[in-house]
Amino acid sequence: RHDLASKIFTCCSIMMKHDFKVTIYLLPHILVYVLLGCSQEDQQEVYTEIMAVLKHDDQHIISIQDSASDLCQLSTQTVFSMLDHLTQWARHKFQALNAEKFPQSKSNRDKVDSKVSTVDYEDYQSVTRFLDLIPQDTLAVASFRSKAYTRAVMHFESFITEKKQNIQEHLGFLQKLYAAMHEPDGVAGVSAIRKAEPSLKEQILEHESIGLLRDATACYDRAIQLEPDQIIHYHGVVKSMLGLGQLSTVITQVENGVHANRSEWTDELNTYRVEAAWKLSQWDLV
Repeated sequence: RHDLASKIFTCCSIMMKHDFKVTIYLLPHILVYVLLGCSQEDQQEVYTEIMAVLKHDDQHIISIQDSASDLCQLSTQTVFSMLDHLTQWARHKFQALNAEKFPQSKSNRDKVDSKVSTVDYEDYQSVTRFLDLIPQDTLAVASFRSKAYTRAVMHFESFITEKKQNIQEHLGFLQKLYAAMHEPDGVAGVSAIRKAEPSLKEQILEHESIGLLRDATACYDRAIQLEPDQIIHYHGVVKSMLGLGQLSTVITQVENGVHANRSEWTDELNTYRVEAAWKLSQWDLV
């Protein structure tokens, strides 16, 4: 259906093989024309691939291979740029269709080609239907994971409004989002409207966001008692001690507590010991 676009993309295919920047630039435009002329099966394949990128959780890779994490971030950002382009294309097409539907003069009305208008409307429907397939909550979580917090708020608001969700069921995510944006007032506001008893994680988040590190440390200690096999709690308690200036305690905690009980965690937590020793000018421990 789109011979000109096909010729352009075919000519660019050689460059795309050798320059990923060209590929990233052209992908949003390619996606538009794919959706305009593809079958239901092809559309489903595109949808599946996009959802695989958006739902990919690379947290277990971060500590192993930074380059793999960077690739995941690049993939997610590329998907965002593609969806943004689709949204912008659909908006412009909608405006063009409205201009055709309500021409300013009779002479303009006579020039309207009903066949072209029908095709344009079908194209518009194809793109908007595809956009509607992408869940707003999935986009919000993917945005949060990519540290695109403003985008995360936008998608989260759309999710709550469009799906008429009970905000109480999603306060945990909203609180994490405000904490990541360094908005202590937002975190406090979430706590104020919460009807249920906050979990330990939610209490920790609130304490850390407003600087109550002693209270956060107490919550981490409780979390360690409940889940002694989770290293993230040890990260939290040692970071809180560093924030409180309890540098000697940090060294003791890592050298004696962690090393004695969880020797396999020593290397991962050793950075806190080194930081504390450096601040205390205890160079023999660095």
